[in-house]
Amino acid sequence: MSSNCSGYPLSLIAQYTLAHMLGYNPEALEFRKIDRVYGKLQGVYETFKGTMRLTVRRRAGTLVIEYRDRPVEDITPLTPVKVEEDYALFTAYTLTGRIPVEFRIKGDKVEMLYERYKLLKVQRA
Repeated sequence: MSSNCSGYPLSLIAQYTLAHMLGYNPEALEFRKIDRVYGKLQGVYETFKGTMRLTVRRRAGTLVIEYRDRPVEDITPLTPVKVEEDYALFTAYTLTGRIPVEFRIKGDKVEMLYERYKLLKVQRA
């Protein structure tokens, strides 16, 4: 089977099309919800007074945390545990073990809890 669609696997495009043809709201499908939430979570996050800055980006169907400082550059993939419209929980696997990463979405404001830090989204990625 071939297609000229890009961005989604054909199985997801078929689900969306079938839901639409059967009269269901295709935007209620789980993969569309996850896509919307991931879009809200992407961006640049800072701690109080900007002492730490992280970037959350979408890569290969999931999210990653990018940390850049002069001597250090680190990319940490996030594994989804729970994704809701107003809350998302991920696990970050690092050299020190598993770290929960929480996102709380309140309208246009997004806060992230990572390690011991509370970060606020300050701009889109």
